[in-house]
Amino acid sequence: MKKIYIIGMLSFSGLFLSGFTTISSETTTQSVKETEGTLSSEKVEESSSEQQSSESNSTSVETEDSTVSTSSLDSSEDTSDEKIITEEVNKPMGTYAKGNGQMRSRRSTYREDVISATEVGRPPKSFIDISSWNGAISAQEYGIMKGFGISGVVVKLTEYTNYKNPERFTQIKNARAQGLKVSVYHYSHFRTKAEAVAEARYFANAATEMGLSRDTIMVNDAEEPAMNNGQATENSLAFEQELKSRGFNNVIHYSMGSWFTGASPVLNPAILGRQNIWVANYPYNPVGDNLLYKAEGYSAWQWSSALVFPNISIGVGVFDINTDYAGRFTGGKVYDTILEQNAYTYSARVVQSNEAKVHGIYDDVNNTRPGIKMLGTGERFSGQKVTILASARTNRSTYLKFYVNGMTAWMDSRAFKSELDTSIIEPTDFMADIKSVSEASKHGLYTEPNNTSEKNLKLGTGLLYANQSVRIINIAKISTGVTAYQFTLNGQIIGWMDSRAFKEYDKILEQNQYTYMARILPEDQSKIHGVYDGINNTGPGIKHLAMGNRFANQRVTILSSARTTRSTYLKFSVNGTIAWMDRRAFKSELDSVTFKKEQFTTSIKPVSESSKHGLYTNPNNTSEQTLKLGTGSSYANRTVEVVNSAKISTGVMAYQFSRNGQVVGWLDSRAFKEYDKILEQNQYTYMARVLPENQSKIHGVYDDINNTRPEIKLLGMANKFANQKVTILASARTNRSTYLKFSFNGTIAWMDARAVRPELDKVVIEKEKITTSIKSVSESNKHGLYTQPNNTSLKNEKLGLGSKYAGQKVEVIQKGKISNGVLVYQFKLDNQLIGWLDSRAFN
Repeated sequence: MKKIYIIGMLSFSGLFLSGFTTISSETTTQSVKETEGTLSSEKVEESSSEQQSSESNSTSVETEDSTVSTSSLDSSEDTSDEKIITEEVNKPMGTYAKGNGQMRSRRSTYREDVISATEVGRPPKSFIDISSWNGAISAQEYGIMKGFGISGVVVKLTEYTNYKNPERFTQIKNARAQGLKVSVYHYSHFRTKAEAVAEARYFANAATEMGLSRDTIMVNDAEEPAMNNGQATENSLAFEQELKSRGFNNVIHYSMGSWFTGASPVLNPAILGRQNIWVANYPYNPVGDNLLYKAEGYSAWQWSSALVFPNISIGVGVFDINTDYAGRFTGGKVYDTILEQNAYTYSARVVQSNEAKVHGIYDDVNNTRPGIKMLGTGERFSGQKVTILASARTNRSTYLKFYVNGMTAWMDSRAFKSELDTSIIEPTDFMADIKSVSEASKHGLYTEPNNTSEKNLKLGTGLLYANQSVRIINIAKISTGVTAYQFTLNGQIIGWMDSRAFKEYDKILEQNQYTYMARILPEDQSKIHGVYDGINNTGPGIKHLAMGNRFANQRVTILSSARTTRSTYLKFSVNGTIAWMDRRAFKSELDSVTFKKEQFTTSIKPVSESSKHGLYTNPNNTSEQTLKLGTGSSYANRTVEVVNSAKISTGVMAYQFSRNGQVVGWLDSRAFKEYDKILEQNQYTYMARVLPENQSKIHGVYDDINNTRPEIKLLGMANKFANQKVTILASARTNRSTYLKFSFNGTIAWMDARAVRPELDKVVIEKEKITTSIKSVSESNKHGLYTQPNNTSLKNEKLGLGSKYAGQKVEVIQKGKISNGVLVYQFKLDNQLIGWLDSRAFN
């Protein structure tokens, strides 16, 4: 026979684990045999030192580089290829529970720090599980744990087919001394059914030897990676069946959560039974209001491997902590938790008797507290229509509170089939009042139209909002013929209620601020229309002030318009009274208007001036659809573009203007600061002389064409340049005057044309016919290109420089002899007349 020894060191949370080392039987110094007698429960009470001394004999097996302490096997457990589990490397529960095939390590828990038993807000601390790594825990230490709610302990009993926990006697005895419920676990390695049976037999033998009762919970710790070979579920069943054949019927299967989930789980809960599953899963921050696996019906949840208790440091100092969902590990009666409860209202029918008879009827939510009575089974009401009043979801099932024939009770939701109405919902928007208490209390208030959804919560009755004004936002037409309204109060959605609980008002379909003049019709026509302090019948508290004939034939100002489902109403002002009346009581008195396109830049006057003028979508009082947008002060001192003008029949001129490319509206022209329009502008070049001081001092010098746009600056008066010869660069004619752009000693500015006197040269022009070419750029760019010989005319435009045609062959057609001695040529290029150029620019 060949034995396999597991060598190396393993701490409780798995600091490291060596691989298996094969050592032939010849290398062992002696056969190792474990001798244990059957231990009754009384024997468990003996001292642990005596029990341990009688438990086994140890020997050392020396290899080339290590000495391994082993425990011998009973000869009945020998196999042809067997691992030997030593004390140094026996594996505690949860070794691989962290997933990824990695052994659990205290240094690699999800939380970087341990969890103290003193922390509140954690999941229930029901029971711990321990191994030899936790040491010989004393009764006093168990007492401390009990003070923090611990009522059970699961002790490692065995591993594989040759290891028993040497601390099991003390750990079990002292736990019993504190009244803790004791369960035991076996760390499994089996990969076949035969191996599973062998390990179960070894586990059962150890439990029997310990004198443990047959109802003791026996846990299959199934997390060893080698077990994951596609047969783990079947093998675990074989393990369970062998234990049951030995009389141990209370079997639980433990592993990490990932082994119980997925399409093809390693351990199938559906086969093993969810009530027989104990799951390990360590959240980063386990909290009491998020109990994992409870809703799925699992038995228990191991939620941390790093719990510490005050004043307990025995062994590795940290403990696995678990929540007991079914009470199996703690021995208490466990009631189901109500996870969610709501007051729903809808109609349903109890299923037929063959289905209904399997469901109990209770006077409260089943198994959620002591004293709940079973009143019968569902077949008592099979086929009957009932009213569902509430729903309660527990970790067991969902139960419905129902009413039928004067009786109210609870039954599983699977005993009912809902009978809901359909509805068509459309958005709307109008005001209404909820009727008085006596009327509103007849109608229920719901989160959805009544009896159209199983999730419809009943919020109360309409009396909660009796006599209050609300806004209707949705209408539901229900298949029963009932109409329901969804309403809001103070901007908050309240719920749905039968339309008969509301006093309805007219809906305002459209509302605008118009401004124009109108006249009230004569008495015989206006006396049929009421005058109100608000839009008639659109909300509570609107008062009737008089009849329209009170203002018969008077001219009024219309301020706004409101169209409702009943009529259109106008807000008007007359003699200090502001009120509303039907538009049929008025006849508009509008002005006519003539429009003209414009395009000039200006600015709005300061607030003190512009606030006197209204801003409209059309010229004021020229259309009933003219909206008042505000006043001109909204754009005070801002630069705008005038795009249209309007001459109104009253004699008023209005401008339509834009800003940043967006049309704003119409404003009285008196709200604008007007600028001169540039009627013509040209680039001329000639010489001129500024007039003497007494004549030039009345003309300003500007950085642009005077008064043609905002922000043009006055630089001084023209007498600053009195009698100076300047170069004229351009001319601009406005509706005010003609201005010249001039250059002098590096200064370029604008001045009124009347401040200068041209100083032109004379020229004699003769026909000429020469074919030549323009000189190179370096030469020809020294000479200007003009429409006429340079400085011989006020209308002489500068076209550029001669370099524009450098190197090109041209035809000279005229020459000009200027009085300053300069000779100039007029030339063509490709038979196209170009201009005049100094003869020195030609080859």
